[in-house]
Amino acid sequence: MRINPETIAFITDLAANNDRDWFAAHRSRYDEALENVKAFGESLVSRMNRADDIERHRHYRIYRDVRFSKDKTPYNPRFGISLMRRKPHLRGSYFVDIEPAQTRVVVGFWGPNSADLALIRDHIDHEGDRFREVVENPELKLVYDRLSGDALKTAPRGYRQDHPHIDLLRHKQFLFRTSFTPAETLAPAFLEDLVFALSAIRPFFDHMSDVLAHDENGVRLY
Repeated sequence: MRINPETIAFITDLAANNDRDWFAAHRSRYDEALENVKAFGESLVSRMNRADDIERHRHYRIYRDVRFSKDKTPYNPRFGISLMRRKPHLRGSYFVDIEPAQTRVVVGFWGPNSADLALIRDHIDHEGDRFREVVENPELKLVYDRLSGDALKTAPRGYRQDHPHIDLLRHKQFLFRTSFTPAETLAPAFLEDLVFALSAIRPFFDHMSDVLAHDENGVRLY
């Protein structure tokens, strides 16, 4: 299964003609592109489930919510797919955005709830060297940029500003990013290349799944 050139052509044209009249006139192109991406998503889930357990996946709406935005363009010129691993035992999510200029891949923890975030910070507090070893693994860096995501500007409550791992403790999100060019996205090998990239994050996901399976006293939760 592969991404069709017509799919990239559609979102490229939509980015240049982001209005309802144009979209209505090209609705059949959108429907065909969406079906292509949905079929690709099904193939991606099938391939990932050979070595993972994807509980569910979804495709992002192309329609923008413009109620509270200064940008009133009605459409997102991209196709997005998210894959969620089976909770509570497996943690972490995969996000793929197919855009005109690139395909962006973001993996990790977009919005951990307060209980999970507390457990992650407690782990960093007590085993920061081990956590840093996982997120700075050279093999991980062959595929992804460094750990990123929203972070506090100062120390979280209960932690010292001079903590040796304060840069990690400030994180509210734990994300890794990489991307593919349009040519790479359209290549016959893209599905396998994408599976390889997503699979490269597994050591981090496995580590985090273990961290979140225990409470702050080390007692296994499930």
